[in-house]
Amino acid sequence: MHVLTSGFVRMAQTTASGARVILRYVAPGETFGTPALLAGGTY
Repeated sequence: MHVLTSGFVRMAQTTASGARVILRYVAPGETFGTPALLAGGTY
């Protein structure tokens, strides 16, 4: 799990056809990566 302290993060995924899909924007003070932490995976 990560906590963003400054700046902004744009989380995106590229589709098989090469299009970029924005999944989420993360702002300061927000957390991300929690699902990977709980599943024991990587992010």
